[in-house]
Amino acid sequence: MGSIVRDNIMLMLQGVDGEYSLFQYATALAKTLNGKLTLVHVIFNQKENARVLNVDIRSSISDRERAIRQKINEWRLSTDIMPEIETLLTDNISNDLQTLLEQRKINLLVIGHHQHLIDYSLTPLLIKTLCIPVLIYPLDKYN
Repeated sequence: MGSIVRDNIMLMLQGVDGEYSLFQYATALAKTLNGKLTLVHVIFNQKENARVLNVDIRSSISDRERAIRQKINEWRLSTDIMPEIETLLTDNISNDLQTLLEQRKINLLVIGHHQHLIDYSLTPLLIKTLCIPVLIYPLDKYN
């Protein structure tokens, strides 16, 4: 008998609109694939990165982390999959995320993007630099 392949899926959250539908999609995907789901909340340390990527830098990192964890805990009540939660404070998203993916043995990254912001999103950068498949979820379509 062969062993069951278990995918390790990471869902990257950036605190943008539409991510609840992204969370629902990722949990359904993990369940279908008998996979483990890890949520990573990305916090950009550099103000320039935060400005370009439309991240609110007015609130403190701890306040943002607490808010996203509360939201995720509410979301987890709607599913029977209990994802783990990571926070990634980064100055260099490509390097830091790749390191986290390797540490967690992740073999699929799920990321959402708003179509009208694609030129400013992380999506093209991550596709070019990461060493695993990246599944891109259009947030605009499902709002």
